[in-house]
Amino acid sequence: MERFVLSVILMRPVTPARRLLWRALPMIMRAYALFGVAPHTSDADRDQVGNPYILPLVAAIARTPCNMWKVCQRGFGVTWGLARGAIADAVAGPVRWGATLAAWVRGPWGQRIAIAGLLVCLSVRGATGAHGVLVVGLLSSTTLWEVEATGDDTNNGGAFDPGQTAGMFTDGAATSANTASPVFTSASYNFVAGDVGAWLFIGAGTNWTKGWYKIASVASNAATLSAAIGAAVQSSGATTSPIVPSTVIGCATTASPTGATWSIDYSQQASARFTYTDLASAGAGLTVSSAAKPFAKQHVGNSIVITGGTNFTAGRYVIASVAATVATVVGPGNITTGAGASGTGGLGGALASPGLPGGITVSHNQVFVKTGSYTVASASTNIATGCFAPTGFTITIEGYDTVRGDLLPIAASGTRPTLTASGISTFTLLAPGGGIGSAVRNFILDGATLTSSRGVTGNGVTAYNVLGKNFTNSSFSTSSIMTYRSAATGCSTQPAFANSGGNIYSVAYSNTITGFSTGFFIRCLAYSNSGASSDGFSSNSTSSHFTHCIAYGNGRDGFVASASSTSSVQNCIAEGNGQFGFNVTGINVLLLANATFNNTTSVTSGEHLIPFGFITCSVSPFTNAAAGDFSLNNTAGGGALLRAAGFPGLFPVGLTTGYVDIGVAQHADPAATSGGAYQLQIGGGGVS
Repeated sequence: MERFVLSVILMRPVTPARRLLWRALPMIMRAYALFGVAPHTSDADRDQVGNPYILPLVAAIARTPCNMWKVCQRGFGVTWGLARGAIADAVAGPVRWGATLAAWVRGPWGQRIAIAGLLVCLSVRGATGAHGVLVVGLLSSTTLWEVEATGDDTNNGGAFDPGQTAGMFTDGAATSANTASPVFTSASYNFVAGDVGAWLFIGAGTNWTKGWYKIASVASNAATLSAAIGAAVQSSGATTSPIVPSTVIGCATTASPTGATWSIDYSQQASARFTYTDLASAGAGLTVSSAAKPFAKQHVGNSIVITGGTNFTAGRYVIASVAATVATVVGPGNITTGAGASGTGGLGGALASPGLPGGITVSHNQVFVKTGSYTVASASTNIATGCFAPTGFTITIEGYDTVRGDLLPIAASGTRPTLTASGISTFTLLAPGGGIGSAVRNFILDGATLTSSRGVTGNGVTAYNVLGKNFTNSSFSTSSIMTYRSAATGCSTQPAFANSGGNIYSVAYSNTITGFSTGFFIRCLAYSNSGASSDGFSSNSTSSHFTHCIAYGNGRDGFVASASSTSSVQNCIAEGNGQFGFNVTGINVLLLANATFNNTTSVTSGEHLIPFGFITCSVSPFTNAAAGDFSLNNTAGGGALLRAAGFPGLFPVGLTTGYVDIGVAQHADPAATSGGAYQLQIGGGGVS
């Protein structure tokens, strides 16, 4: 039955016939609940699922689908957020199954959650032949993973889940809460010296500001927090919401708030907060205890790693709740297969390898990598010192300097983490799954000129503020990667940017191969890409668009465009290229307000659709191209010709007239008493 339901869920594309089959699932399940058999299954399959544990669940689904939220949440530890993530597990018996409920699944919430509950409560035949119920508490979509160069891939938990607020303390109070140094207390917990350096997480509460606040000191059972602007980390709490440095002082809007929902995040530190050698469990399931270091609610949300022990299953689990020093966890499966004893592991602490979380994450997870140097010594994925390639949807991996999110602003000046390949071949360093929302942010990636080396790939992935160096199979490559404020240098063999998803404010420089290939390009730079066949931009796709781009000093052509459907090159500049400034063929290519200087040949001969406003400069239009400053000078015959000369100028309807500059950056007008000029910035935050 479970396999049948799963096959319906995963059918793609979602056609009208399949929607009808989806809607018929409740009736099919009702039949199964009434007669205890699954349609189109063998006797062996029916025996596998037809047992007294699964039948009541199916009956409940059939009769009260609207109430299955409570059934799943309370009875099986599954929330809607989890159902959207990866529902997968491998069972060491006759049944092995895996599934992903992705965001594209359609249907009423009650049905979706009910089926999630059915899958989670898959029954299996045990080693003795007796029936049992597989109890699985899955990692949440809100789990955040931490990687630091001084972390530990073996003994640290490596994660914190801010979505586990239901199990946290709710009695947090503070004085001076709206200042840079709030003093936080709890009637249920006395803060200790070992908490210094960890991050207090505030998940909810009237007048409280949700986020993370580093514990600066502890005295008299109270924690003094670092809550200056930029010192704390805030989040709206949505699954995919950005985590950014604080923009206000304090941890609350009033001086003495009470009733905070809170926990302590021990993942953002080099070492585990606790190590265990006496973990125990009464039986198979999701509970664990320690006599030497009892669990408590301030641990909720933290990940524990299990490294060994009698009947313990090695892996990483997140503490969802604690009752009488016994922790209930969620994870890839049961933490124990029977009565557990002498369990070993650790709570808290960061991982050491950016690749390792790839094998643990579920959809919508975020992985944070602190600045430092990381060596990728294996082409294998999702292992220690390996490459990062999770299978979930909408996964983000983000570098930061001192506080999560601090490298996102354009003017950020921090240091990005560097991942360098060593002694391997045929690999991609970062491939964060697929789905809109997957992202790679704030990294320096170095392929070390190794054979078939690639920086970033993945359908639907956005690369932001990423520098790719020394790759032989492209820094950015696949059909739908989008790059923003990213750069590539030192690349060879394959174009530095080989992604057709598009490039915005990105730079390809000093490669020995073509800078950009395929896609669309907005305010991009391609310069000093050497070699007799190296172009700045080259796109022969069916439709390409180059807008406000610059090609300077490239070995062959500045811009190459040949398309069977309409393409455009507008407000672009080509200077000092070895052959053509604009090598454009075909009457379907529009040339709109472009400029050239000092190319071997300015533009190809032949027909072009609307060759409007072409400008030939007599001197270089750039302020200092040799130093990488491609802003327009104000020299007659150079930059002065291109200021306010761009397309479209006068709009076709009304009185709107534009005065846009040609090229990547707009010039700054003199200061005015009112209004003012806006200057677009390519740099900042270390694009190159």
